[in-house]
Amino acid sequence: MHSHGSKHFSSASKSGPQHIWQDGDVAFLKTSNAFNLRDYDDLIGSRYMHEKATCHPVIILKAASGGAIVTPVTAFSSGTENNFLPPWQQKYHRRKCLDDFRAFVGTRRPNNKHASLKLADPKMQMPKPQASWVYLGHFWAVPYSVLGWFNKAPSLLQVSKDSLAQLRQDIKQKYESQLRDALDRLGEPPAVAHTTTAPTTKGPPPESHAATPVMTVSTQQATGKVAMSYSNVLSGISGAVITQLSGLNKDTDGSKSYHAMRITALRA
Repeated sequence: MHSHGSKHFSSASKSGPQHIWQDGDVAFLKTSNAFNLRDYDDLIGSRYMHEKATCHPVIILKAASGGAIVTPVTAFSSGTENNFLPPWQQKYHRRKCLDDFRAFVGTRRPNNKHASLKLADPKMQMPKPQASWVYLGHFWAVPYSVLGWFNKAPSLLQVSKDSLAQLRQDIKQKYESQLRDALDRLGEPPAVAHTTTAPTTKGPPPESHAATPVMTVSTQQATGKVAMSYSNVLSGISGAVITQLSGLNKDTDGSKSYHAMRITALRA
């Protein structure tokens, strides 16, 4: 994973009045030719995102003040010309994790382990209903200046709350470190877990024992606290923060498919 330190997005990245994006909205990741110089350098020039990842619809996994974590919805070069061949059966995508593919209603699923993704309005569907996949490992944090309106649908598309929550949770479980990285890039610090003191119970005083060597477990305890913190953060419960990022991206191998961005944190 390419690390980008503490480079955060700010309102300076945005230009002019824009739609106020919400978690679950389907936006459009503009072509890289439309990026301003700063955004191009931060996203493409830095190799954080491949140039071929642009020009596709993306799901807003986490909307923040200066940008969003997005994951792309892509056909992975599937269409009528190849009888809607799923990506995991294509040469360029066979090495991808089969269980990381998620499909919208009407699109073939790799297995029956995960439900199809749904839109909030059941009367609407993705413009490519037979070829709309999301890949869990593909997500990025981007400034709002590179997002635009997805005009392939008659109105704004939104992912259902249940599908969005499940997508976030699945990404968190498998790509938690990338999620943290995306949150950091977005300028959203991870939530701090609240600790509680175990209640005391009345009883006889404990027996005194001779001092015995105690194994140092501070590192394990610290790790446990961090894990607990992120588990709470990404639980999907109302008011929790989910570290995720989505974005649209094509394969670095030069194929015509696109992939989701890394995610670091999302606020439910």
